[in-house]
Amino acid sequence: MPENDAILSVEDMTVTYREIVAVSRLSIHIKPKEILTIIGANGAGKSTTLKAIAGLEPVKSGKIRFKGEDITAKKIRERVDLGICLVPEGRLVFPGMSVINNMQMGFLRNPNRHRFNAIAEHVFELFPRLAERKKQVAGTMSGGEQQMLAIARGMMREPELLLLDEPSLGISPILVEEIAKTICRLRDEGMSILLVEQNASMALSISDRGYVLETGNLALSGESSSLLNDDRVRSAYLAI
Repeated sequence: MPENDAILSVEDMTVTYREIVAVSRLSIHIKPKEILTIIGANGAGKSTTLKAIAGLEPVKSGKIRFKGEDITAKKIRERVDLGICLVPEGRLVFPGMSVINNMQMGFLRNPNRHRFNAIAEHVFELFPRLAERKKQVAGTMSGGEQQMLAIARGMMREPELLLLDEPSLGISPILVEEIAKTICRLRDEGMSILLVEQNASMALSISDRGYVLETGNLALSGESSSLLNDDRVRSAYLAI
């Protein structure tokens, strides 16, 4: 599929923090129904890239296009309404609310008011642990369960593009595997997913394509299978 048909295109984007360049002239694109991953060390600009796409960080130069529309200047809520959802690093669930109440918060901007039960049923199918804990207060759940809830809350808006920031951070290997399988299933169901991860092995094993960022600059890109076998990636990010 040509880049012009991408669901999201980031074109020559630069993001700065008080004149310090966090992301420099970055160009990436994600196709419909694919998992694209961005890997790199701490401070590489991965999370900044997601925040800029979601509207949480201003872009100094360049453009962001979603389904062909320039959204560079659009506000966060406008991007949500277009179909972009960010699940931030650290999960950030509402700790004093139950699982189902957290999901209701994610549903607030969904214009299809009759769809709550159907979407919730699908979420519980994807995350049976949440179905078992729907009345449990989120703050009493494990880190992995909270991560599942954060993704579930984002899904309640029925986004076309899901931005996932470090979903494996601080989670047991068993739950990381469960979340990875769910991410793949979402892709298979038609969702586009942009995954930022320090767990490069997991990210590259489930994604279709990948980008490697180093200090805000694009260092490598290609099919994930190729990056997994690239000596530079293996040495720097896979401990091989």
